[in-house]
Amino acid sequence: MNNFITLILESFNDPHPEVQEASCFALTQFSTNLSSEVVDFHTQIMPILLRFLLHKRLELVVKVCSTLQAFCDNLDNEDIDPYLDELIEKLINVIELTRPDVSINKSIQIKVFENALFALTSIVNIAEIKTQPHLEKIFPVLLHFINITDISYLNVKIKAISCLTAVANAVELVLFGNSYEKILENAIKALDTGNSELREVTYELLSTFAELLRGGFQPFLKRTVEKLISSCRSNDGVLHIRSQLEHYDRLLPSLSTLLQEPFSMKTQALDSMSIRTDFLDEKIAACNALGQIALHTQEKFAPYIVESVHTLFVTERYFHPLVRKSVIRALQHILEGSVRSHHGDLWITAPKSTCDFDTPTHTLSYSNPEPQLTKQEYELLSQVSSLCLQNLEKSESKEVVAQAASTLARFFILFGPIVQSLVSYIVKHLSVILQKRSPCQSREIHEEFDEEDEYLEDESNINLLDAVCDLFRSIAKAFGPHSITLLRPLLPLLLEYTTDSATDSERVISLGSLAELIHFAHGSAAPIFEPMIPIVMKGMSDEHNDSFRHNSTFTLGVLFAHLSVQLQQQHFPTALQLLHNILEHEKVERIVDNACGAIARMILANIQLISPYLHSTKIMKAFLSHLPLQEDREESTVVYRSLLSLWRYQPEPLLQELPQFIRVIVHVIGDEFVDSQFHVSIIFLLQTISTQYSIQFRSVFEMLDEDQQNIITNV
Repeated sequence: MNNFITLILESFNDPHPEVQEASCFALTQFSTNLSSEVVDFHTQIMPILLRFLLHKRLELVVKVCSTLQAFCDNLDNEDIDPYLDELIEKLINVIELTRPDVSINKSIQIKVFENALFALTSIVNIAEIKTQPHLEKIFPVLLHFINITDISYLNVKIKAISCLTAVANAVELVLFGNSYEKILENAIKALDTGNSELREVTYELLSTFAELLRGGFQPFLKRTVEKLISSCRSNDGVLHIRSQLEHYDRLLPSLSTLLQEPFSMKTQALDSMSIRTDFLDEKIAACNALGQIALHTQEKFAPYIVESVHTLFVTERYFHPLVRKSVIRALQHILEGSVRSHHGDLWITAPKSTCDFDTPTHTLSYSNPEPQLTKQEYELLSQVSSLCLQNLEKSESKEVVAQAASTLARFFILFGPIVQSLVSYIVKHLSVILQKRSPCQSREIHEEFDEEDEYLEDESNINLLDAVCDLFRSIAKAFGPHSITLLRPLLPLLLEYTTDSATDSERVISLGSLAELIHFAHGSAAPIFEPMIPIVMKGMSDEHNDSFRHNSTFTLGVLFAHLSVQLQQQHFPTALQLLHNILEHEKVERIVDNACGAIARMILANIQLISPYLHSTKIMKAFLSHLPLQEDREESTVVYRSLLSLWRYQPEPLLQELPQFIRVIVHVIGDEFVDSQFHVSIIFLLQTISTQYSIQFRSVFEMLDEDQQNIITNV
């Protein structure tokens, strides 16, 4: 790779313009298709691109901007820091210097504007709040193009709106001053144009400002919702059908017939289907924006709920799966926005009366005189849940099934016991999916599939499994120990996904889900998962898959915390040795954090069993040396609880490592993110050590730096 990058960068100095442009093209391809390998060369690549960004030959500038966009997409927030100021200044200069020059070929000028704005959008998305000091330069340029009326600059206007959306996502609303009102007025006017792509990006801008303004978006709400509903109801576009039986194309002038009746691929005997229109993306954007605006404006959206829901259910009949997917997500957001307006973001408890979904329509019975949800919310919950269940069972699109599972997962987090009666239906459908026998998994891989097709197929399979497991985890979290009874039929199916016959991604996702089930079930599942012990131990040594090693380490901790004493004694020495190896040799910090969490859970589960090992080996020294945790801060609570427990019942291992133990205590006292209950307990512990072991304590105190000594003195 170094040879390739060197060759490409040297070619920028070639005197022939065509070679320089070819260098840009090559670097763009490398950045797009070998992103993880190319990003490491940013210290060599970025100076070259910045040098040519203001080149006098505008055709080259167009190529450089395109390459910048492709390359910067691979950088993270820290990588782009050294170049940020120069990047933004030069991109703005490219636009400012090109704009007033009437002698420039207009098509080249437009290309410069488009590509420069595209690159700027990519940079803002990465740098986020760090772009704030540059807003005084960015705003005038964006506002100029957003307000432009010359139709030949339409694509530039589209890129400017996309860039402004990125800026709005990156900075605080107050930085817009009063200009946001004019921006939104012009954006709504832009929706009257006949360009579908312009409406698509404008919907994204409006939903972003709805999130920023919340209730303050109300002056623009009515007009925005009217436009969104119009796009959802639109039957513009054509359908391209290729039949298995007769190879011909049929173009439909209207999709109204498809909206009237659900479209069935089976009855049409289709081999492939695609839409030849920008209206698809507009419709998706409209559905997404409708849901997002409802979610963020909450009670202000109430007058539009009925019409919006009706429109979305009609749109759900649309033939394309991406539209149906966005409809389900939008309905979820409308319901969630309505519930938040009444109840805030707190967990919604089940009403005292029983609310059941009846088979087969899954209609929610409304019988509580003082419901936690309004009648309209119950009805909408019933309708959306029914839609999701139907798609879990019958949809031929993995994207739609995944979204249905994700929406149901969200409902269990929000509503808990209110939707408990759905679990039996869900388990039945998930069982079919995990066995890969659902309609969405019946499509065969054709011989003519190329590598990209197979990659997309693999990705959709993983996304589907991830969504299924997300629903599984949400049920486990909602019902705790009772979830074992509810989810028991799925356990052997998920266990199959943790074996060597599964792909790496399948093993990571399934193992993580099973670990969380054990965690939320508080051990009631542990006997069922005894066969997982050798799988987990083997996974902890998997050098080729960091994610599986991470999940295996976490699973070992939660599993051992709930095993029987007999099983703990049987597997304990091997498990502790594996954890010790991770503490000594692991380079990935989150895996080290999980190893600390696993040891902590073992201490809390059976302190008498683990204490001799801690006392006679170096594992306590290694354990304390990795505290405080670096990445997985959620494990901090169990780690600190284990230290307090160990000190209370078996303090000898900690006394052996008193200097590091006191340093950990000092960190906990000074950490504002640590729960206040631990502050009190830790301070009391520190006082106990200073009193009962005063000589050792004074010796350690003198070894601490000034800041650490001050913390101890203050408490």
